[in-house]
Amino acid sequence: MIRVLCSSRVNRPIILKAIQNGVDGVIVISCNIGNCHYMDGNKHTKIRTEATSRLLESCGVEKGRIKFQEIRASEGNNLAKILNEFSDSIKNLTQ
Repeated sequence: MIRVLCSSRVNRPIILKAIQNGVDGVIVISCNIGNCHYMDGNKHTKIRTEATSRLLESCGVEKGRIKFQEIRASEGNNLAKILNEFSDSIKNLTQ
């Protein structure tokens, strides 16, 4: 897990390097669209993450290995559920 001040700090090269280095999946978790402390950072991140996912799919990486997820800061219990579901979906891809 890599924490950043804003999800907009997660760029395409970071995601690509993670996949290149053997990471099975990348989930970028952001505050809800419209609630970004840094204006539109999460909107740009969503677009960038989805575009990177499509790029990797066109290169043969299975759909679902890259995911963008919005969550409120007050939803800590939901975060565990989201991460477990993502982990399970990645395990299903690697089997």
